[in-house]
Amino acid sequence: MRNVFSVARRIITQIGMDRRTLALIIVAPVLMITLLWVVINGGLATPTIAVAGGPPAAFREALAKNAKIVDAASVEEGLRMVRDQKADALLDYSSGAPQLTLDGADPSVSALVGRVVQKTALTFLSSVPLMQGMLGNVQPTVRLLHGSLDGTAFEFIAPVMMGFVIFFFIFILSAIAFLRERTTGTLARILVTPATPSQLVLGYMLGFGFFAAVQTILIQFFTIVVLGIPAEGSFLSILVVNLALCLVALSMGSFISAFAQNEFQVLQFIPIVILPQVLFSGILDLRQAPDWVRLLSRIFPLTYGGDALRELMLRGKSLGAEWVDLVVVLGFAGLFMFLNALSLRRSKA
Repeated sequence: MRNVFSVARRIITQIGMDRRTLALIIVAPVLMITLLWVVINGGLATPTIAVAGGPPAAFREALAKNAKIVDAASVEEGLRMVRDQKADALLDYSSGAPQLTLDGADPSVSALVGRVVQKTALTFLSSVPLMQGMLGNVQPTVRLLHGSLDGTAFEFIAPVMMGFVIFFFIFILSAIAFLRERTTGTLARILVTPATPSQLVLGYMLGFGFFAAVQTILIQFFTIVVLGIPAEGSFLSILVVNLALCLVALSMGSFISAFAQNEFQVLQFIPIVILPQVLFSGILDLRQAPDWVRLLSRIFPLTYGGDALRELMLRGKSLGAEWVDLVVVLGFAGLFMFLNALSLRRSKA
């Protein structure tokens, strides 16, 4: 037993002296549970429905109890609000028979709107005895701008999940590979050459980037072609966004590796760098989350990459329409490449 306690004492002392490991054990789980609690509780509960054509006043009043109502001056304006995601649906009474138009990209939102409208119609009919038996007059027909009525929830999160898988594996690949360059002394030998820090960073990006690009193409091909995930946009446009995410992961992973002494410490960055991006990248609906949560989501590159992938794959938009998201993702890559060069410049000095 003395040997058992001796080994245990050594492990406890070793971990107790490692502040980073202690933070991972104590702080990281509490942080992740808190973020999960905030994000999941901030999911969409009250849809926004644009109304055109003036539904019965009593029906509108009943609908307002279950949804946020916004008035559209015309059907065209209401459709524009749905396309711009300023409304989850358009309820059109302009032609007499009501029609409900949904974006359709997110099956969970479509189902929520459908439940709200159905509940409102039943409540309205039960409160107006003379209208009972006339469900067709208040229960609208449904049409979708995107997707289908038999779409699955996974199809909506698949674009972001694809981007995340690419980001995650390339981040780990670059962080560990760059760490080995440091720990084996290879980087130290390279630093004494005439090559500038910027040239070294670009060289590493090209070297690691070749294999990362191959992996990116493989993941996208498997997701879209083999798994059959719907993609309305072109394969090439989607690939451009994924390669931009690949570049961010490469540059971020190599930068993070400067703060690690071994592979285990690289893995310790996953709860801090990777998991928050999953929570805030759009897999969960954050529209009704606290303001600080939505603000926090804007500091992660995967938020912009996921948004662009979703618009391309689910709504069939062109790459030009998503240029802002693409520029922001490339901006993150440029930032971390600059930080890498700065770190190498200090090491060389």
